Amino acid sequence: EAQILREKVLGKEHPNYAETLINMALLYTDMGKFEKAEPLFSELFKVEQTLIANALHHLSEREMNIYLNQHSERQNHILSFAQKTKSKKSIPTCFDNSLFYKGFLLNAANQVKRLALSDSSSTEKYNRLKGFERRLAAQYTKPISERDSATVDALETQANDLEKGLARTVSGFGEAMRQVNWEEVRQNLKADEAAVEFVQYRYYDKKQTDSTMYAALLLRPTDAAPTFVSLCQETDLQALLQDKAGNKKQFFDRIYRGKKSQRGLTPNAKKNLKSLYPLIWQPLDSLLGGVRRVYYSPAGLLHQLNLAALPVSKNETLGDRLELVQLGSTRQLVVPTQGTFGASDAIVFGGIRYEADSTAVALADTSEALAFRSSSTFNELTRSLRSGAWPYLEDTEKEASEI
Repeated sequence: EAQILREKVLGKEHPNYAETLINMALLYTDMGKFEKAEPLFSELFKVEQTLIANALHHLSEREMNIYLNQHSERQNHILSFAQKTKSKKSIPTCFDNSLFYKGFLLNAANQVKRLALSDSSSTEKYNRLKGFERRLAAQYTKPISERDSATVDALETQANDLEKGLARTVSGFGEAMRQVNWEEVRQNLKADEAAVEFVQYRYYDKKQTDSTMYAALLLRPTDAAPTFVSLCQETDLQALLQDKAGNKKQFFDRIYRGKKSQRGLTPNAKKNLKSLYPLIWQPLDSLLGGVRRVYYSPAGLLHQLNLAALPVSKNETLGDRLELVQLGSTRQLVVPTQGTFGASDAIVFGGIRYEADSTAVALADTSEALAFRSSSTFNELTRSLRSGAWPYLEDTEKEASEI
């Protein structure tokens, strides 16, 4: 009754309607009526994505952060629901929500504003669009009976026309504003490829728990829907990402400095390193038969790991088995991130012995070295070297030569 009443009186554009949907979804979840909660979660995120996308242009940074926090909190609820109920109907919504959050809100939203402000003509159009959408938002917060329907229709038309105009005239604007779903990601996968959206969420079981969980949303080109794979708790992961003394930096340095340097790991650190693969990736292995390349988007602490470097056996890493491609979001398979580069030249450094005596550097007599020694960069470099902050990285000379 509350849902019907709010939809009739306030309309689906009103923020309180979304609040009704999440309250009802959580109530049915607590009652064990999961089949009634599923469509409510699905409708909630469709309504919320529309609200946020429409409000994107005129929100201040502070207002946008409030939206982000609210959206993230609701994502916690549906991911907890998917974990607890193994609901296959809710998993596509989880995937779409991750695409929206990581791919659009955290990346494309900033790109939209940057593109729109690229020249005076588009800036003027964009500012008018902000004005129309701010006035629309004010109308939507009123009950339907108090809205000026003629004004709403006019504002919607003007806002739509301006947005279409910006999409036509500003390169990349339309693509940046585009919303992507899991089916489009699937369509862009080849037969031997898969996409993985890692997610991090606070677990709810009728009320918020102390557990932060990690899971993977896996998608293959022949899948009828994504697969939800539970992985681990954040505390389990934190315990492994450090040596016995609790030193995270030394642990990561040694992981990525090659097999020789890994021999210097303490037995406890070696055990931790070997334990990462069973915790993070092994639950996915049985689902990756015939897959050669995996596009993945990390979350939380997984941003700190190079998954390809994880040992899966005594002489093999995960990168030896699979080609792993890290993305900010698998949305990029549908809408590639476009970068612009002002020059066609580059300089590549590799094989640098940072620990070499700085006196040897100072004795170099090339004009480049003389200029470099007088720079603030050289002074900063020598201070860093004296602190022992930059260890030598094996194979970087080979990598630089290949680049």
